Amino acid sequence: MHNHKILYLVLVGIALITGFGAMTYPFTGSKTDLAPDENTPIGDVLKKLGKSNASELKTIEGASVEKGRDLVHKGYAIGPDGKRTKQQSKFYVCTTCHNVVKEFEDPSLISAEMRLDYAMKNKVPFLQASGFYGIVNRTSFYNDDYQVKYEGIDGIEAANKDLRAAIQFCSKTCSQGRELADWEIESILAYFWTLQFKMGDLKLNEAQKKQIDLAFSDGKDKESAAKILETKYAAAMPAHILKIPKFVAPDESEYKNTQKLKEGKAIYDQGCLHCHLNKKYSFFGLDNEYLTFKAMEKATRKENYILSMNFLVREGLPPRMGNHSYMPEFTAEKMSPEQLKNLYLYVSAQAKGKYKE
Repeated sequence: MHNHKILYLVLVGIALITGFGAMTYPFTGSKTDLAPDENTPIGDVLKKLGKSNASELKTIEGASVEKGRDLVHKGYAIGPDGKRTKQQSKFYVCTTCHNVVKEFEDPSLISAEMRLDYAMKNKVPFLQASGFYGIVNRTSFYNDDYQVKYEGIDGIEAANKDLRAAIQFCSKTCSQGRELADWEIESILAYFWTLQFKMGDLKLNEAQKKQIDLAFSDGKDKESAAKILETKYAAAMPAHILKIPKFVAPDESEYKNTQKLKEGKAIYDQGCLHCHLNKKYSFFGLDNEYLTFKAMEKATRKENYILSMNFLVREGLPPRMGNHSYMPEFTAEKMSPEQLKNLYLYVSAQAKGKYKE
């Protein structure tokens, strides 16, 4: 037994020296497999534990991670023919509404409050759509009220259980763009696989880590180990669309609540200005000028007014004549009722000269 341990350490040392120490997954299934560390993608761990993934990559000519990254961030890529593709959408790129970085400290706790707290601490945009980080580890998409909102539109049912279909639906319907070729969808999916959750993202205690390590090394109780992992992140992002709230003026004491104002400012700076500053993704511009805050505050006091923040956040804004771009609504999970109140409180404080850094 002692000799076996020495042989194992020698082999690992040789692998490290020759540059093969950073093992790639999936594993071979031998008992000498290295246990996962904090940088190991959880998709690889689940596959080792016997779990399949419907978003597993296919071999399609012309598809690549690099092209997927370009399509997500730029809206175009160099195709298999060596030529640049047409822009995916005239109005948006994927990162207009989706983050490609973590949005939660704990991926099993996905409330609007947790999301804003993480965004404020890490300067992450506060956007309407679910992030791409960890999306390949999920099992359903366009959930809950999105199935109702888009009912009858071609592709929405398939998009609920098929990430490829969800990518296509988003391209054609949500971004008002074109249909993607198979190699483009597979490229985007390949890029998404680089954004999957890592073991270090999950809040595992020591006993759970040991159980997963044991399942890795000896194949004992793989199913239980897999279930542990699957409880540590949300397999589906809930989406519930709320009605437009009635305007209620804040109490004067709330203008002294620094935490509420701080949250409202973060939503404005990291949410509203993400799209509206210099009309980056919008035909309606916003900034930090007094007159802008004054106009927004006045509009929001009007019930169901199209430029009211209450209306825009909960209803969104449909495409206007001659321009197919629009504003998506924030679901309850993306901006809570209290957060919407804090957004108004901040804007109102700026408009009334009551805001102080």
